Amino acid sequence: MWHDGSLFVVSVTRGLIYRIVPDTGLVTEFAEPGGGPNGLAVDGNGSFWIAQNGATRTRSRSALSTRPGLQHINSGSSIVHTDILNRTFDAPNDCAVDARGHVWFTDPPSSPDHRPMLGSLIEFDPETNDSNIRAEGILFPNGLAFDFDRAILYVVETGHRRILRYGLLPGGGLGPVQTHALLQDGDPDGICLDEEGNIYVATGPGNSIVVVSQSGRVVQQVDFCDTVIEGPGYFPTNLCFGGPLNDTLYVTLASGGRVVAFKSTLLGASTVADGKQ
Repeated sequence: MWHDGSLFVVSVTRGLIYRIVPDTGLVTEFAEPGGGPNGLAVDGNGSFWIAQNGATRTRSRSALSTRPGLQHINSGSSIVHTDILNRTFDAPNDCAVDARGHVWFTDPPSSPDHRPMLGSLIEFDPETNDSNIRAEGILFPNGLAFDFDRAILYVVETGHRRILRYGLLPGGGLGPVQTHALLQDGDPDGICLDEEGNIYVATGPGNSIVVVSQSGRVVQQVDFCDTVIEGPGYFPTNLCFGGPLNDTLYVTLASGGRVVAFKSTLLGASTVADGKQ
């Protein structure tokens, strides 16, 4: 996640959030949510929201034991608060904030043999502390992102290699689901959008970034094995736009615990409700 001139990255296995200043290369520990922090988003007030899987997927090195749920960090602070524990969650994966400041997150169950299982999409209202399941029966719901106008929510269904598309209803809730795109390779994970509405998809074991147009057509694929990046494999898990001009695509690589950056000819769409980066 890009915010306030820095890149913020979660470490699922260490229970940490790191802050990276690209201009200097400085990497510092920003906060310790504990457990397995998985997804990260920022709202219009500058508060961070963390999809916390509670170390249900991988063993955490953090001494802080945390139940699966949603956590937040107030703007200007690094103190982590736990917000949603009013129901039982499986393993919250990723999150995004809509125009009303509501936090949406995916919740895929864990399985002993790592098979994808049916999970849900949840909406959380910070003012009332209410959480509501808005969609169910998604085969491993994963990354999610809003379009530029925050009228459409895209959700990755990793188990079927699909990107699902939901329209947000004026009074709240979601319209009927549509299949926006079907990918052929890899297991789609995190996503982000550029200013033209193209969706950038990290494909995990596919070792690539796939770009999907507004019409749902794959228009570009960047294979890491064809780049000059060296190291022990790749496994891209998530990505976002950032940088002073919002023209740099940052990608997390689970293999080797690395972050790489690509310059883009297109700018990223805003990731916060008030349009500020």
